[in-house]
Amino acid sequence: MTTVDASLLERLHQVIDEHMDQADYSIDQLCRELGVSRTRLFRVTKECTGLSIALYIRQRRLLYAHQLLMTTELRIAEIGDRVGISNPSNFSKYFTEHFGESPSTLRRRRAETRAEETPFPNLRSTEGAQPHADTSIVKGIADKPLGQTTHLQNVRDRTQPSRWWVGMGLTGCIVIMMLGWLLANRARQPASGMHPLPSIAILPFKNMGPADTQPLVEGITDDVHTSLSLAGTIKVIARSSSDQYKDSRKTIWQIGDELQVTNLLKGSVLKNGDHLQIRLELIRTWDDIRIWSKTYEGGYDDLFRLTSRLGQDLVQQFTQPSGELISDRAAQPPTTSMAAYNAFLQGKQLIQTRSKAKIQAGLAKLDEALALDARFADAYAAKASGYHLLENLGYVASPAIQQLAEQNALKAIQLDSTNSLAYSTLGSVYADHYQWANAQAAFRRALACNPNDAYANYWYSLLLRAVGRPSDAIVYSARALELDPLAPVMMAGHVVNQAYAGQFAQARATLNQNQLLFGDSFLYPFSRGLYAMAHNEYAVARAALGETLRLNPAYTDHLPSLLYCQARLGQTDSARAYLATLPDTSARNAYLKAVVYAGLGEREACLRSLKKAADGGYIYKDLLVFPPFRAYHQAPMFQSILRQYGLPLRPMKSTLP
Repeated sequence: MTTVDASLLERLHQVIDEHMDQADYSIDQLCRELGVSRTRLFRVTKECTGLSIALYIRQRRLLYAHQLLMTTELRIAEIGDRVGISNPSNFSKYFTEHFGESPSTLRRRRAETRAEETPFPNLRSTEGAQPHADTSIVKGIADKPLGQTTHLQNVRDRTQPSRWWVGMGLTGCIVIMMLGWLLANRARQPASGMHPLPSIAILPFKNMGPADTQPLVEGITDDVHTSLSLAGTIKVIARSSSDQYKDSRKTIWQIGDELQVTNLLKGSVLKNGDHLQIRLELIRTWDDIRIWSKTYEGGYDDLFRLTSRLGQDLVQQFTQPSGELISDRAAQPPTTSMAAYNAFLQGKQLIQTRSKAKIQAGLAKLDEALALDARFADAYAAKASGYHLLENLGYVASPAIQQLAEQNALKAIQLDSTNSLAYSTLGSVYADHYQWANAQAAFRRALACNPNDAYANYWYSLLLRAVGRPSDAIVYSARALELDPLAPVMMAGHVVNQAYAGQFAQARATLNQNQLLFGDSFLYPFSRGLYAMAHNEYAVARAALGETLRLNPAYTDHLPSLLYCQARLGQTDSARAYLATLPDTSARNAYLKAVVYAGLGEREACLRSLKKAADGGYIYKDLLVFPPFRAYHQAPMFQSILRQYGLPLRPMKSTLP
């Protein structure tokens, strides 16, 4: 390293430290303040540290976070904010990857160490005290060659200025940790950036025209998402996660880190009368460099030709020229009528709100679209999804609704044999009616058509869990969580799959990694409660399920599970009071009673209630793997229920695919 490069690296440290708590401080701002080009900054950082500038900044933030954890009483979430990693889940994940333990574990170990060193804390003498250096952190690094050293600036704790200096002992440890980490990681850094696989998130396209063209913008965004998803060789993040960055001030590399993608696609749409303009910009996340951009223009009647062309152009950025560029489905226009397409976009947007009135209004709009084009497969698929939501969300309880969902899905498939939404909706309808084989066939076809469909992966995982294959379910729920990393339902489903498969260490790890991100969602304590119940930790499960009800009082489906845990802990009064107040009027109520009877250890009452529910047309879809019934699997009555509903007589071993 030359003297000039060393000077640049020294100034780089100073600027990073000055802006440590600014999560949105960009690389462009950094270059301007240093007075150097991006190319030179990237070269010097890579040559001196073996890391990209984004990763180097992150590691410096983590080192300061470690310092704050060891020397202050700030809350972990506050420390994440102070070091510019404001996403709690990512802070915990990055910290654990770097130091081999989570922030909470380090904080707890620090407290235990202090307790051991100071048995009489009130008598501690501060006279002549030396800063404590936690040497266990650098265990194993001492034997590694240090190579080129760099100076680490002390960073001031802006909230507690009197405690910002932590002593040369700790600073030395941090330097050694940093150098050891850099040298250990040189070999495993991918040459092309942070992420080894081609992957992309499509940020919400900006509407540059009037507000009433927003459905068109959403439709174009969906078309681009579909084109990339159907390519089959690219990981495409679900819109439910990428849409959360609408109007976000986060930097490109922050979004890339949080979604774990190598590329972001930004776009804008302007409809001015009959003229349409679409601008696209593909940005590499690890170094914030624009690698491709293009503007498409034409008449509104040319919309499908434009979207087909831009989809083709985008897929080419990730494939070899001789490879398959785009599927036949993505290249075909969805309808021959622009009026039908407009009605379809409005109907689809209404259904996505998931409110009863808007779902019904959306179905009416889809009928308008089909009146204009009776061969509009996507409109039939959207109708099937809308009808299924009406029943699934409890808005309408009628077999006729599910029949309409099935009929519209089948009509969509008849017109378009590659329609992933139609297949996945059909799979959900069949699963709701315990038609396991038909549901599996539908989901597998949906995933063959579009492996990047997060919800198809998730719903298929639930089906596999229901038929006693939780180990196989994990494969698909992990994929769903990878594609939709900001969706709490994906995290919850994955945790429960892991717990029901007996992978308790992995389930705990998933919960720990996602606590700060999803801790405010009722689905976090819900999944933690089911994990603890599967692990026979009834006190933990009781507390977690109680927290679920506190966060979402309307979610009473697992109140019997809470009472089950209380009964297992010997607290039977609430369970018996619940049984006395539950009317014996439906098959579902009979099932709820069975869960509570299992907690009370009343075997015969539990089995009779399960049989009554089954004879009345209802079983819990996770009956085969639900922890309260594990002790009853070999009972003849339980086995007869399984046969009655076409379920295997015992949980199955992995049989992928």
